[in-house]
Amino acid sequence: MAVNSPFAGAMVPAEFYRLDKRVLALMIEVRRDLYMDEGTAEKLPGFEKTCKEIRTVIEGLTAAL
Repeated sequence: MAVNSPFAGAMVPAEFYRLDKRVLALMIEVRRDLYMDEGTAEKLPGFEKTCKEIRTVIEGLTAAL
């Protein structure tokens, strides 16, 4: 796992960007080969597990706010 590599930053709706300091942003990059066959776009058996793990991380972060 790498932080801010190869991408950095997050996408924030324009109406909030730099206008409201309460607005927080988080961008999570997930390797497609963890959850889908890139040739067929079919879900892999690990799709639900990947979704659950991302959901758990987001719920933990939002609970801490």
